[in-house]
Amino acid sequence: MLDDEGLFTFCHEMGHYLGLFHAFEEPQKGEEYLGCVNPDNASDDECFDTPKYDRMSYLLLVDMLLNGLH
Repeated sequence: MLDDEGLFTFCHEMGHYLGLFHAFEEPQKGEEYLGCVNPDNASDDECFDTPKYDRMSYLLLVDMLLNGLH
């Protein structure tokens, strides 16, 4: 059985398994994930269909999710 943090990590890693980037990560030259590569946006997940990454909002969301699980 996974604890709360283990479940959060499992979900996070499943995203990588499915080919998702970190929102702050950019692909290596010529690399493509799920057909989404946008060289003009180095600070997001390289997909046109999602908004730019905001690190502070993300950290607040993670904190809220982790604290809400207890």
